[in-house]
Amino acid sequence: MKSGLILFALMVLPRLSAAELLLGVTPGDACDAVYQMEVDRGAEPALARDEMIRQGMLGFERTGPKTRKISVYHCEHGVVTSVSHGVGFDTEKAQRRYFQDQREAMEQQFGAPELDTFNLTLWEKLLLWFEGVKETVERFQTVYWTLEQGQSAQLSLSERPNQRRRYLVTLAFNTESTVSSGPGPETEQAPD
Repeated sequence: MKSGLILFALMVLPRLSAAELLLGVTPGDACDAVYQMEVDRGAEPALARDEMIRQGMLGFERTGPKTRKISVYHCEHGVVTSVSHGVGFDTEKAQRRYFQDQREAMEQQFGAPELDTFNLTLWEKLLLWFEGVKETVERFQTVYWTLEQGQSAQLSLSERPNQRRRYLVTLAFNTESTVSSGPGPETEQAPD
């Protein structure tokens, strides 16, 4: 089951990050310190610490009465290169409220987004339609920032119809080097 957590994160969570908004973790932080921070806050590790370090990915889960939180950190040479944090909610209202809070925090930290599928201009919609991605953009509700020093941040809404906590908000923060990194470990999807 714990190994399924990693696949869930790879399949459902885009690569993102920012400060609850990613628990204050940013690319460049030490993987050992991030592991200890997650354990200290009560998160359940997906695998044994040494195995996760060997695979280059740390995964954690924390389940509360109304939320399920999953955090995944990609590591290279003992340093975090990307952070993904997903929170599943029971209700769409709670999801939207959390999304808005995180969006405000990310805009405060990163400025205006480069792409905001919630507020596309007519020109952007036409360009996307001509590219054949109109349905994808409307289905994946995303706000995206390109940052300095080869970093990017993303905030997204999604829905997982057959899951108990079906309303998901994902945040991610990564460095350019993680875009070209290979696939992670193969595991099965964890049940909710």
